[in-house]
Order: sequence, then structure tokens, then C-alpha cells
Amino acid sequence: MITLSRNYGQHPATVAGISYSSGDWVVTLDEDLQHDPKHILDMLKLCVEHDADIVYAKPKEWVHKPAFRGLSSRCAKALVSYMTNNPNTRHFNSFRLMRGTIARTAASISSHESFYDIVLSWYSDRVIPFQAQVVDQRYVEDGASGYTLHKLLSHARKLIMMSDVKVLCGVGLIGGFLLGVCPVLLIYFTTQKVFFPETIQV
Repeated sequence: MITLSRNYGQHPATVAGISYSSGDWVVTLDEDLQHDPKHILDMLKLCVEHDADIVYAKPKEWVHKPAFRGLSSRCAKALVSYMTNNPNTRHFNSFRLMRGTIARTAASISSHESFYDIVLSWYSDRVIPFQAQVVDQRYVEDGASGYTLHKLLSHARKLIMMSDVKVLCGVGLIGGFLLGVCPVLLIYFTTQKVFFPETIQV
């Protein structure tokens, strides 16, 4: 059992657990019972048959309620997949089976702000999906999703920012453009205010 000094969230806790693992294969599941362990052996069999390094469970239907949460997650993954030309981004899921050496190597360089699946993709592109019935049991029992909107937005932010340098370059270009436009607008409106005050409408 691993005890952290405080609650750092799901991803850092998962990475810590993977770092302490020692098996040939590592499996991660959510704590809210939405991932059924009965699929693990089938995932391992599929992985061995296809000589893959990573298998992600692919839900057959919407997992998070309301549906727009699942839709927003899929859209974020699709956008990152398009921008980075990495089709495996679409499969990212916390129910995964990984080759142990790769899982631990990725965990060893993952920081608190890292998106673990992005780091994992740096070490292998031999990724396949596994169709599975995934149900958010917490929502079924009490009507509350295990993932809050804040958590989903945080995951989306990490996913986008960690994905590729092109994303950061795009953000940098937008910031540089705004940085250049603001002084021009300041000079323009200041000049108008001083020399042509009659043209300013309140």
C-alpha cells in the first residue's frame, strides 16, 4: 500500500502506483467501480495477439452523465489527435493495460502537471483499443458523476498543453500577435483622444 502525503489527484496517484509496480504488465482502473476487472485477461490476450504495448478500454456507450461531458472529452481528444497527427490520442482512457517496462519509464518522468497518456505515447505507438462495457457506477447509484466538470476541464487542459510543441507555438503566436496589436491600438486611441477628441463618441 502506498500512502501519499496529501491528496494530489487521480493522475499523480496513478503514476506513483505505477512507479512502485514490478510486473511484466501493469493495469490501471478507476476507483469508482466503472471499470470491471473481468476484462483484464481479455485485454492481455488481445495485447499479446497483436504484439501491442498498450491496450485502452474503449467504452461502448457514454460513460459520463450528462452526455455533453463525454462529448466534450471526445472532442478534445479528436482535436489533439488532429493537431499532433497522433491517432492513439482518441483511445486515451484510465482503464489501460501496459507493458510494465514502458509504463514505469513513462511514470518516472511524469510530473504533477503531466498527462500520463501523452508521456506514455512517447515510448510506444503500438496501441490498440478494446471494446468494453464501461459504466459510471457512482452515477447509477446516487446520480453524481465520478468526474466533475472541473476535473474534465483540467484533464483537457493538460492533454492539450502536453501534446505537442505545435500547440504551444500556436498559443505563442496568438499571444505575440495580441502583444503587437495592443500598443498600436493604444497609440491610435491616445492620438485620437488628444488631437481629434470630437471624433470620439461616448
